[in-house]
Amino acid sequence: MKILKTLAPALLVFGLASAAWADSYTATLTRRSSNLYEEESSRFLVKTKYCFEYAYSEDSLIDTNRQSVYFKDSRETCDLEGIYRPVRLPAGRYRAEVNREDDGWYQTDAGFFLHSSLCLELALYEKAALRLSGRGTGRMKFENGETCPIDGIYQKTGY
Repeated sequence: MKILKTLAPALLVFGLASAAWADSYTATLTRRSSNLYEEESSRFLVKTKYCFEYAYSEDSLIDTNRQSVYFKDSRETCDLEGIYRPVRLPAGRYRAEVNREDDGWYQTDAGFFLHSSLCLELALYEKAALRLSGRGTGRMKFENGETCPIDGIYQKTGY
């Protein structure tokens, strides 16, 4: 009982310190497009604001409390906009309203995000036909006839 009373304050301090660091994560990031970085092991995408870091397998620190991404090699810090996890929707054809958020980054009216490295369409809530493969890839065709590949489908995480 005496040992438990002695250890309790230390465990409480350790628990609080661990909770304070719970929103900082180490990651290995590679730039996929403007303001978009892929975490190598999880395949999550990290979206930044006004970030010009050309990272390739760079050790990084993501701090959701400070809303920042720190690239260790270059010592650059960028503002964190969001973290997105890959999703696999069933294969098939879908209709969606698509809005361009950034270069190669589109949001659908269903709340999914589409990454397309080769799409120049300036969609502003434009209707599109999506053909998905079931592997997280596919194609989107806009009403004006422009067709773009879908490299990945993502959903925003709790952050």
